[in-house]
Amino acid sequence: MQIKLTENIKKFRKQNGFTQEQLAEALGVTVGAVYKWEAGLSSPELKLMMEIADLFEISTDTLLGFDCQNGNADNRVERIMQCILENKPEEAVTEANKALKKYPNHFKTVYVSASAFRIKYLADKDEKSLEKANDLLEKAIALLYQNTDSSIDKVVIRKEIAVNYRLMGKTEFALDTFLKENPCGVNNSDIGYLYSVMLKKTDESRLFLFKSFVNELGNIFMTMMGMTFMYLRQNDSRCLETISWFIELIDGLKNTDKVTFTDEMKVIFLTQKAVCESRFGTKKDAKKDIKEAYLLARELDREQKHSSRGIRFLEDIEDIVGYTGIGSTATESIEIILYQYSEDIEEAEYVREVWKKLKNTETEC
Repeated sequence: MQIKLTENIKKFRKQNGFTQEQLAEALGVTVGAVYKWEAGLSSPELKLMMEIADLFEISTDTLLGFDCQNGNADNRVERIMQCILENKPEEAVTEANKALKKYPNHFKTVYVSASAFRIKYLADKDEKSLEKANDLLEKAIALLYQNTDSSIDKVVIRKEIAVNYRLMGKTEFALDTFLKENPCGVNNSDIGYLYSVMLKKTDESRLFLFKSFVNELGNIFMTMMGMTFMYLRQNDSRCLETISWFIELIDGLKNTDKVTFTDEMKVIFLTQKAVCESRFGTKKDAKKDIKEAYLLARELDREQKHSSRGIRFLEDIEDIVGYTGIGSTATESIEIILYQYSEDIEEAEYVREVWKKLKNTETEC
């Protein structure tokens, strides 16, 4: 810590338009006293420091110029996080303890300190570290009103608490925590894992695991769809690689000749593939893929209900509602891809023309 009183008296005096004489008069001291303060030959008494700070309308700390390295809460949090990133558990906990003494009710400090104690457990397997981490996470929940990070909420913190219980071998506590905070099935995979692997209760695990499987497949679909358009708009031919990988994945999951909800995904990716091929491939390939998407969409729209039966690993469970496309029908999904999502892709005009001819042929028939 450095005190910059000498420099600050002079700096704030000038900022406020005082001469040394005027400052001396305002404080009831001699000009020589002010000169000595600014020259570092002496310092004003505490009472005078308070009067100087009041005169300059600043805090006493500001007047003194405390220069504490990483002295505020956010900087202390950064120091803890840096230790965590560098995998220095002892240093992380040391920094966390310092920060918690100074900022015991600061959300970010409390929340990040919990991570410090968790990595310490991973290093030395001292269960007390995880107990401390969970105590801090519980406290963080009470301090959530301070949180400004939208990616952290009660569900996220409860999940961390549950994971810590699992690491401690307290499976029932972990399961109970996951079950109590499971909106939209966000913890289904963890719950299914605990039932199946840790508790050996396979019947209880089934529905959680199957629902998780379907949800994760939907997440992969949205991710790969986003990546495809990202690469396409960056004029990067890897857009075709993302499509081919995903189509291969969902084709490998299907073990029936009937349409399933994975075919809805395939229609969309075939349409995207045709658009990408119009830029990076050949018109012949683009025409082939949009035609395949058209024929599959017709079949899907005739069936209307698309079962999860016929999907590998889901054969022996009642139907689970899967992904239902980006439009109300498979045909509408194709048109959304062609006329909305790809409206800025100049080469997609060829695919749109082929699509129109396919639809017109159907109308004529």
